[in-house]
Amino acid sequence: MRVMIVLLAFASPVAFACDDPRLAALSQMSGEWQLSMEGAGFGKVTMTKSAGGCAFIEIWEGPGGENGTSLHWLDAQSASPVLRQVYVDDSGWHIEATGTLNGDVLEYRGASTDRAGNDVIRRNIIHGLGSDQLLQVAEVSRDGGITWESLGNIVYQRVGDTNKSDPLTPSEAAGFGY
Repeated sequence: MRVMIVLLAFASPVAFACDDPRLAALSQMSGEWQLSMEGAGFGKVTMTKSAGGCAFIEIWEGPGGENGTSLHWLDAQSASPVLRQVYVDDSGWHIEATGTLNGDVLEYRGASTDRAGNDVIRRNIIHGLGSDQLLQVAEVSRDGGITWESLGNIVYQRVGDTNKSDPLTPSEAAGFGY
C-alpha cells in the first residue's frame, strides 16, 4: 500500500487587493501637506505608504507642538470591504472610523467622545482627492447623526505645489459644496 502525503498551502480566504481604488485614493494623499484653518497655520501632515501600499501612516504635527498619528487601511476581511482609520493624539484621545469613497470625496465617520467625555459621532469629509489642495470638513453629531455641527474646515496644501501658493478663499471653499 502506498501512502501519499500531500502538503497544502493555506491561502487566505479573502483576497487582499492592495490595488483597490479606495487605497489608490489614499495613495494620492501621500506626501507632505501644510495645513491651515480659517487662514491660520494648523501644522503639517505627512502621509506615507506602508505594508506595500496596503496601509498608510499619517503623522500630524500641530502648530503648538501637539501631534497625532493615523493608520489607514482597507479592511478586506469584513463582509463588505471598507476603509478604516485609527487615530490617536498625544493626549491619548483616539477614534476608530470607517470610510467611504465617492469620486474625489473621502468620508470617515466614527463614534468617539468629546473632550468632556460625552459620546459623539465625528465625521471628516475630504474633498479634492487627486489635487494639490484638499478641503477637510470636520463635523460632530451629539444626537446620533441626526444633526451636525461644524468643527471647522482645514485646507491641505501639498508642499512643493507651484500651481497655487495661497490658501483657499471662502468662495473657493464653497466650490467644494460647503
